[in-house]
Amino acid sequence: IRAVEPIRGLAVMRRRRGLHDERALCSGPGKVCEALAVSIKYNGCALDSSPIAIHARTEVPEIASGVVEIKAIAREPGHRTKMAVWSNDPTVDPVGACVGARGARVHTVVNELLGEKIDIVPFTEEPAELLERALVPARVVSVTVEGRNALVVVPDDQLSPAIGREGQNARLAARLVGLHVDIVPLSKLEEPES
Repeated sequence: IRAVEPIRGLAVMRRRRGLHDERALCSGPGKVCEALAVSIKYNGCALDSSPIAIHARTEVPEIASGVVEIKAIAREPGHRTKMAVWSNDPTVDPVGACVGARGARVHTVVNELLGEKIDIVPFTEEPAELLERALVPARVVSVTVEGRNALVVVPDDQLSPAIGREGQNARLAARLVGLHVDIVPLSKLEEPES
């Protein structure tokens, strides 16, 4: 067993047994651990193991009851996370359920993760639409997906927000969708080639 990541006085412990992956929250060395089942998968990635999913399940009753599902998570620990959520009930807004009244639920999770920023977007099966949603706050002109590659066209003044600080926004959006993403400004496409 080895500690994976500290969460407010708790250590997330991980143990591998063949193909079975167990994770547990332990209060310290030699203490009894609370085991967590790894069950949610998207693009081959286990999502229950993420501290975001662990805290979201305790703070958002709709996730705990299964009405809202976490479909994908892309994370740079300590900095920012993008999470795509889906509602099995058309009357429940999945993003609103996760954010809570005046942001209370998401702020609790952010505080538990020591200030890590969390972007929550509504999930869709359409990769181009999910990528456009994941690149928020940037406005996107168009998204073209061919195989495992995507070309995103943004207005010139939106290139910087689309890429993000040190490429973080683009990197997390690409991981969330599972595509290789190229972002280009609209003016580059409009230039005549010589």
